[in-house]
Amino acid sequence: MDYKDTVVASLAFLTGMFGAAVAGGIGLVAGLFVGAGFGATWAHKTDRRTRKKTTAPNQRREE
Repeated sequence: MDYKDTVVASLAFLTGMFGAAVAGGIGLVAGLFVGAGFGATWAHKTDRRTRKKTTAPNQRREE
C-alpha cells in the first residue's frame, strides 16, 4: 500500500461525507463511489505516467 491508496480512501471518505450531508444515505453511497472512482482514475494515470518500462532479458541490446 502506498500513498496513492491513502489518497483514494481519503477522497472516497470526504466525498461520501459530503454526499451524506447533501442527500442522506443515498448521497453517502454515491459519494463513496464517485470519490473512489476519481481517486482510482488519478492513481492509475499517474502510475502509467511514472512507470518504468521493463524489458525481458532477451530483449536487451548489447552495445
